[in-house]
Amino acid sequence: MQQEAEPQGIAVVQGLSKTSLGFMINQLHLFKSMKRADKQKLIKMMTVMRYGQGYDVCSQGTKGGDALYVIYTGSFSIWLDGEQVATLGTNDFFGEMSMVFNENRSASVACREPNSVVLVFERKELEENFKHARTMEVDAEGIEQETTSTSRSSLWSWIENIAKMRKSANLVRTLTDYEGAND
Repeated sequence: MQQEAEPQGIAVVQGLSKTSLGFMINQLHLFKSMKRADKQKLIKMMTVMRYGQGYDVCSQGTKGGDALYVIYTGSFSIWLDGEQVATLGTNDFFGEMSMVFNENRSASVACREPNSVVLVFERKELEENFKHARTMEVDAEGIEQETTSTSRSSLWSWIENIAKMRKSANLVRTLTDYEGAND
């Protein structure tokens, strides 16, 4: 993978107020239609990371799948088999395929700009909070209790569907490459 500049590293952004974190969540299309209570859950579980230009966030083929990365500012190159195949920017995300399917990384991701900010959501916390739809119900004694249904929450279902579509696209690309090599 070619790098545009010497890697500048990585840092956790600390000291942001809940208001600032809420503003960040509200600016991203992925979360716009979520209920306020679900956005509050996201704020509690997210880590804000700042990446330097040239920093390799993840490498194709490595064990991973532990997080979803949502780009707040900056841009990132997606590399597949040593070839740059895409550039992602604000509102884009990566990491969902290996997170959902618990597989090795399907591509490498490198930061293209200095001070790029990414919201990182760990798989364990996303699963605990969003894999199954949760609702508040009142029991026979009038006490409100949270219940979990077997249906998927809209956020988790959406992430799963995107991962499935991207995985299918990679399979089609692989088959096309294979057929082209055998012509």
